[in-house]
Amino acid sequence: MDFERSLGYFSIFNSSTPSIISILIYLLIRKLNFSPSNILLFILGILNDVMSGVSLGFSSMFLLLIKFQAENLSLLKLNKNHEQQWFSFTFIFITTFLIVLLINVTVNLNIPDLNPLLFHVGTTLILFPIINSGLDLIFFITRMIKTNS
Repeated sequence: MDFERSLGYFSIFNSSTPSIISILIYLLIRKLNFSPSNILLFILGILNDVMSGVSLGFSSMFLLLIKFQAENLSLLKLNKNHEQQWFSFTFIFITTFLIVLLINVTVNLNIPDLNPLLFHVGTTLILFPIINSGLDLIFFITRMIKTNS
């Protein structure tokens, strides 16, 4: 999450940075069949909230919701092939983002500026296929190396 914050120093991510951690959690669960522990995600979210100076618990709630929805995605029958991965990630990310946003608005009684929020969602959804393709390329290269050895 510190990497995400450091992306804010680039002029293109001036208003809001993409949520790379949500992409990584989704790919860990769906592609690598590895589920990070709830306690690890909770502590990571709390540490992010403390370092960012925002309300405690919202990052933890966001990370845990991403995890729970990615694990239960097979119930929705959305992730049958690689073409639907982007759609399933979009569904998971936007529903989780909206849930946390609505809870944040309810708790703080304040509607945030929508431009940085939409930029955050947009850049995250744009980066997902790039990171996913990079991971596929790494898997392809390792398979090629193993078959040629």
